[in-house]
Amino acid sequence: MKSGSIVMLIFALLLSSSVGISSVSASPDVRHFSLSSFDVDVDYPSTVKPADGVTITATATSKSSVYVLELMVEILVPSTGGDMRSIYSMSLVKDTSTSYGSTYSKSAVVTVPNEVLRSFMMATVVQNVRTYSYSYSYYPYSYYYPYYRSWYNYSNGRYWWPTYYVTRSYSDSIENGLAPLSYILATTPEYTQLKGECDKLRTNYALLSEENSTDC
Repeated sequence: MKSGSIVMLIFALLLSSSVGISSVSASPDVRHFSLSSFDVDVDYPSTVKPADGVTITATATSKSSVYVLELMVEILVPSTGGDMRSIYSMSLVKDTSTSYGSTYSKSAVVTVPNEVLRSFMMATVVQNVRTYSYSYSYYPYSYYYPYYRSWYNYSNGRYWWPTYYVTRSYSDSIENGLAPLSYILATTPEYTQLKGECDKLRTNYALLSEENSTDC
């Protein structure tokens, strides 16, 4: 192959490889999650690269009065094996009784692993809440001490109380949402292959240039 053709091929490969790793503006975006008890907004950069430190901010607003076992946000990335793996999790609320309109917020810097696929970073929001219910029963008179005494009278040397019984029960429910966040500008297998071929052509070109060079 002539040296001029090799130069043109190298130029074409460099152009192709530069397109594959072009940088995109990392302006912040917001992903909204609507769950039964909370609205959650996650702020994130639109694009990231492997080894980047990424600031993730999650803000939750309560829709009702509820007891929260835990409300958490988990960040996932696609591994080179094709599976999604967790790289960070943050707990926004835990073991807390919330009221309507209560707001909780937390920020964290998350490091993107080096070994990731060119794909989207993902976020999953998990809501675990407990709901209480009450039932009431009434017995006109009882020899036992009641939970609540409204009145008493004295008759024949014995006390009589009307008794109210309150029974509380609860149920736990888990709800989650999953959505993409930042686009990861990782290298693709095609780029890695092209780069290897480009490096090989550079070496061949250097050898040919040395062989064809003449002393003036």
